[in-house]
Amino acid sequence: MRGSGGDKLLSNLALGPHFRETRRDHSADGGTSAVRSLIGIYEDMTTVRPLKLCVPSALGVLFATLFVGAAAMADTLSVPDEYATIQSAIDASTGGDVIEIAAGTYQERLTITDVTVTIRAKAAADGAKGDYESVIIDATQSGRLLYITGNNKQVSLIGLTLTNGSGSSGAGVFVSQASLILTDCTISSNVSSDSGGGVYLSNTSSLSASGTTFQSNQASRGGGLFADSACPVTLTSCVFDDNSAQNSGGAAFLVSASHTLSATTFSGNRSPQGGSGAGLYLSGGTLALNTCVFTGNGELKGQFNGSYGGACYVTNDAAMTSVGSVFTSNRASYGGAFYSESNETQSFLGGSFDSNDAEYGGALYVEFGEAFSMNTVTVDSNSAVYGGGGLYLDCTQIELTSVQVTNNQVEEGYGAGIQVYGGVADLVGCTF
Repeated sequence: MRGSGGDKLLSNLALGPHFRETRRDHSADGGTSAVRSLIGIYEDMTTVRPLKLCVPSALGVLFATLFVGAAAMADTLSVPDEYATIQSAIDASTGGDVIEIAAGTYQERLTITDVTVTIRAKAAADGAKGDYESVIIDATQSGRLLYITGNNKQVSLIGLTLTNGSGSSGAGVFVSQASLILTDCTISSNVSSDSGGGVYLSNTSSLSASGTTFQSNQASRGGGLFADSACPVTLTSCVFDDNSAQNSGGAAFLVSASHTLSATTFSGNRSPQGGSGAGLYLSGGTLALNTCVFTGNGELKGQFNGSYGGACYVTNDAAMTSVGSVFTSNRASYGGAFYSESNETQSFLGGSFDSNDAEYGGALYVEFGEAFSMNTVTVDSNSAVYGGGGLYLDCTQIELTSVQVTNNQVEEGYGAGIQVYGGVADLVGCTF
């Protein structure tokens, strides 16, 4: 009887502690006793008597529940077979529906309001991962591509390419008070005059993305992604490539929330006019980096232009923890790969800094912080012009454990390996 309609009915009745259900073979009487088995028997210390139920009403409730449940099942809406455009399918969808799109390029700008919906490439439903790029939604630089708003609803996009959006913020996707899930998507060539060229999160929205590429998006802040305060971001196996921001956060700009990035790669992202965090800019909140890769972010070779943190910039009392992440060939004036001016602790466990370049702090520059820790990290072949070829540290408490600092160099200043400008440094088992 587990999971049967009878169990659902009985679970909604207040029957008391002495109720017991009768069970018998109902085939002999054509099912009549099935009704009796839903009635059960109420017993106490002195009497045994039937529990009185209106059987027709009970069956009516049961059948009504079954029909309502069937009606509430999600539908699959096909584009263009059933609906000529993606927007018309969105307009026809109700909570939980799936919109499945056949291969092709769709020149549309979309709006999703107050509905939970999944929009996926047909190839994704068929399991042909190599064909995800066959569904392209192209805004032709005529305005924002996708606007999502809605009372904590959830929108899932699977196997889609969203390209050529334009606007002030969130040229590709603008999300307000909703949850966005991206799976195996490409967000490319979207241009915002303000923030979030690829994706912009606002009003307690959230983003969970896996297997998604943010490529060649542009903005003033957060070329690929901008997440406003209280908008948490979770990224797994994503790629940020060749995004740019005139101000800061060439690839991503994250404001106060709890963010987690795992197995995600940042490559060739820029903040060309002396901005900070060409790869990633963190302003407040917390960030966990798990086995991420940052390579070739920041300034191009040539004269330094005053930027901070070629790969990552941390400020406004933000705290970052990196586990097994790799920083290679990033470049900035201060902190070739990483720069922090936060009062909170920044910590690195495992991973490496290799061939990064700066005026100060070839690999890393930390100042103003209460504490900085690095354990089992390799710092190799980084360079600086004036100080701290490997690390430039100016914070209250510094703990380095089993750190290998080798082959780093400084051209004119001090500390080819490490320059400690202030605070107390505790070095245990390190190699120079």
